[in-house]
Amino acid sequence: MFENAQNERKRNDGPVHAPSKSSFELKNYEDDDISNRGKGNNSRQASYRTKSLKMKVSDFVDTPTTQLRRFLNHPAPSREYDYNLNTPIIELDPIAEVFERTTVMFADIAGFTAWCSEREPSQVFRLLETVYREFDIEASKLGVFKVETVGDCYVAVTGLPDEREDHAITIAKYAVKCMLKFNVLTKSLEANLGPGTASLGMRFGLHSGPVTAGVLRGEKSRFQLFGDTMNVVSTVKSPFCRSVL
Repeated sequence: MFENAQNERKRNDGPVHAPSKSSFELKNYEDDDISNRGKGNNSRQASYRTKSLKMKVSDFVDTPTTQLRRFLNHPAPSREYDYNLNTPIIELDPIAEVFERTTVMFADIAGFTAWCSEREPSQVFRLLETVYREFDIEASKLGVFKVETVGDCYVAVTGLPDEREDHAITIAKYAVKCMLKFNVLTKSLEANLGPGTASLGMRFGLHSGPVTAGVLRGEKSRFQLFGDTMNVVSTVKSPFCRSVL
């Protein structure tokens, strides 16, 4: 009975054959193909990582231009540029660059000195903050770079840190917008800041030319512009004409 059961199982299972040479070759081909595909993927991944590494390294190579851009990207001057006055200046490489095609604007408030002498400090700052905040908003819209404010003088420039062909046209349009904004704002502020506020006017000076731009490091480092273009634009504002470019 036991032998009959074994014979029956053999008949059902059929004969057992050894794998043919062709089946081994097919299996080896498939294994090689999978292996080669894996090597290809690994090679592409390694190449991608190498390119990514190169991009990252190049981003952090320090030149005067990259250092200047990094400084300007901070909302406020970074403490990493400030140094103790005992630091030997010879150990520090200057962060400076020449920009050949720029247009600089100086704008100040005509009659400001007499006006603020009759006002409370809070009223003086209310006027300046209100006006120059609107100037900042317009500068952001047009791509004008605000350099600084010195007293009631607002300094802006186009053509740096990014070069542009329309630097003169852009800042001229910006100056017109600032002039119109100022006239509207002073009229609306007169009720709170007193008589004579609406009589204030803006004086503008524009000049195109090369400038030397850089970070003047020390206690409270600052971005500064220098050169003959700056000297000229500071003198072209008419002392008699208000609301005139």
